[in-house]
Amino acid sequence: MTDMFRLLAMLIGVVDTMEPGSDAWRRPLALVEDAIRTVRPARPLPVFVPVPAAPGFLTGPAQPGGRQD
Repeated sequence: MTDMFRLLAMLIGVVDTMEPGSDAWRRPLALVEDAIRTVRPARPLPVFVPVPAAPGFLTGPAQPGGRQD
């Protein structure tokens, strides 16, 4: 049972990386579900939804004058 709590905690942890109202939760859940099954279903994984970038994360801080290099 302890393993199930850890799997649930992992899934809860990825929720913060998803846009509210999106179906992004379906892929991590399917991956965990497939990992713990003895027989994997013949189905494709749900569509990949990219992680939304936090402001300034990839582009760096805004430059004076509103420019971002």
